[in-house]
Amino acid sequence: TQDQIDQLEKLEGWVWDALGEKWKNGFSYLLQFVEKSGDARVPGSFKTEGGFALGSWVANKRNNKKNNKLTQDQIDQLEKLEGWVWDAKKQL
Repeated sequence: TQDQIDQLEKLEGWVWDALGEKWKNGFSYLLQFVEKSGDARVPGSFKTEGGFALGSWVANKRNNKKNNKLTQDQIDQLEKLEGWVWDAKKQL
């Protein structure tokens, strides 16, 4: 009902598109990393100061592409980043 919708939307942190929100958050952290380091070559164990496991997030995006779980828009956004590679072995 509209009342139930209103109650949910009043909750702090409530989002209707949880997967989309996860993407936005992770990509935002990745952009910050690129800004600081100059490229998107995130070490696998890297965590942000706030504890976000960015290295794992990046690895998941690579796996998601292999499994056709990324949209073309997401693929395009990643590929525009300086130093982005789909094969982590190419980072070496």
